[in-house]
Amino acid sequence: MPVEVRYVADTSAFINSWTLLYPMRRFAPFWDRFDGLISEGALRSPWEVFEEIKRKADDLHDWVKSRREVFVPIDDDQQHHVSRIVNHYRGMLATGHNAADPWVVALAKSLSATVVTEEKPVSLAKGKMPDVCAAEDVACLNVLGMIDAEDWNF
Repeated sequence: MPVEVRYVADTSAFINSWTLLYPMRRFAPFWDRFDGLISEGALRSPWEVFEEIKRKADDLHDWVKSRREVFVPIDDDQQHHVSRIVNHYRGMLATGHNAADPWVVALAKSLSATVVTEEKPVSLAKGKMPDVCAAEDVACLNVLGMIDAEDWNF
């Protein structure tokens, strides 16, 4: 029986964890458990997150390339949610740097899953994911919140 997707990870959840919070050389057990969520199907990301990782993090890109099942291709349901989200929360695309953000929220909404991001809430006008998630009634955690929700101990 397949496991339901519980988490949709943003680019920042991957990159910040890899480079700042839980570097592989010091926190291999974290990455083993993160990989376990991917393997069991409990954690997914939109394809656009893969594209952002590819542009920003070489070692992490190598790691995720062998875990492509984590990246969900675009479907009609995501496209519908993204169109509505970017039209309603224009700040999400204001900088152009976080092209995956509306796709993360859309996938989480589509799957009734929790967004995992290291973005901080600022304001709905700025279109930060935690703010848009709150407005869209989508649960949102940072990586430590996911660790707590999973009850991981290291």
